[in-house]
Amino acid sequence: MWFDITWTWEFIVSQICVLVAVLSLALSCCTKNRILILILALLNSIFYGLQYLFLKEYSGAVLNFIGIVRAIWFFINDKLKVRRNYTLISLFVCLACLIAAEIWTFSAWYSILPLLATVTYTLAVWQKNIKIYRWAIVPIEICGVAYNIMCQSLFGIIFESILLIVAIVSVIRYYTHSEPPKQNYKQNLQINDENLENKNEETPV
Repeated sequence: MWFDITWTWEFIVSQICVLVAVLSLALSCCTKNRILILILALLNSIFYGLQYLFLKEYSGAVLNFIGIVRAIWFFINDKLKVRRNYTLISLFVCLACLIAAEIWTFSAWYSILPLLATVTYTLAVWQKNIKIYRWAIVPIEICGVAYNIMCQSLFGIIFESILLIVAIVSVIRYYTHSEPPKQNYKQNLQINDENLENKNEETPV
């Protein structure tokens, strides 16, 4: 029966793990610091991987454990300021490993959902545009909610749904808070120009 949940210690620990994973991803939506995003991506992969491991959903677990390597690799690339051409190698290797892991652990049609989410997240973390990163979290969380429904992860569904809302709000706030400064900057330039003209007119010849 759907949602006939047995409250074993493994299930309880898995729900604690998903809480930490969701919090780390939510925080990454609220920062503009790329290094911090990569650190939070590492925490995200660790605790999502543990969640699925305790739920015995090995497809999601393996993909997230690959995500741990991905986060560390991308972090090193950024700290060493590796050229973009070389970071493409790390991107393609990570994507190849994710696809290979999915083929190896495939057990049901819905196990494709964490692959879609992880591939999207890998692309989002690899590129450096924060706006694209925030947009990417939305489809990632849609996949996350759907996968947790199929895994019968009760708190996973609740937390992922909240994070989906946070991601949408984050995108909206990004646009609503990024436009006004540009307008204010132009207005300040106009005011400064007007003040300069007034001073020139008042200055005696």
